[in-house]
Amino acid sequence: MNLQRNYYEVLGLPPSASTSEIKNKYRELAKKFHPDLTQDKVLGQRIFAQINQAYRVLGDTERRSQYDATLVPERGMPAGSTSGVQATTQPQAATAAPPPQAARPAQAPISPQMEAEVQRLLGEAEMAMMGGKAKDARSICETILGMQPDNAKALGLLGDVYAQQGDPQRAIETYRKALQYGASPMIQSKLSRLTAAPAPSSATPPPAAPKSAPQPAKSGGFINRILGRNN
Repeated sequence: MNLQRNYYEVLGLPPSASTSEIKNKYRELAKKFHPDLTQDKVLGQRIFAQINQAYRVLGDTERRSQYDATLVPERGMPAGSTSGVQATTQPQAATAAPPPQAARPAQAPISPQMEAEVQRLLGEAEMAMMGGKAKDARSICETILGMQPDNAKALGLLGDVYAQQGDPQRAIETYRKALQYGASPMIQSKLSRLTAAPAPSSATPPPAAPKSAPQPAKSGGFINRILGRNN
């Protein structure tokens, strides 16, 4: 089960994003994570390189089309149908209407000062996650959720942490909780990938049959046979 972030996830966009959305998001992230503006220069350079690599592929129509063909399609969707470029030129297959969802609980209001702090912490959590520091990202997300338990973005990042740490069940539960507070095609995609993966087998092999004790050899049996004697 490969849960490594793809280029769409690096930019924080769904596979259906338009070219202009990709360009705008790249500019936003490049400005936010530029190494000259980050305290951790090494981490900033690593994240900035990931953002640039993602944009080099997704910002080019031909490269993006080739890249989309390598992605694992969602269940019930043909390969290559996730691209926003292709979606405008290819007819979409009819799909069943999704089941009705319960009304999402209203998010509790917070003060402007706390909202600013939450946004700052979310940026730190994203940097930690993109820099491979899942433990730090988890700690920051838990801090955010202590301030705002219904923050869908923090819940989504926490689900990423659980998935990366090899705890798919907690990741599934956290992704589902995140979707209760805000629709996100990217989180829905991750949830679909996790729920589609085969569960590890928990069946234990049957106990081996006990070995029969060796029968004691009859005293002198072999010699007696050679000499033609009977016991």
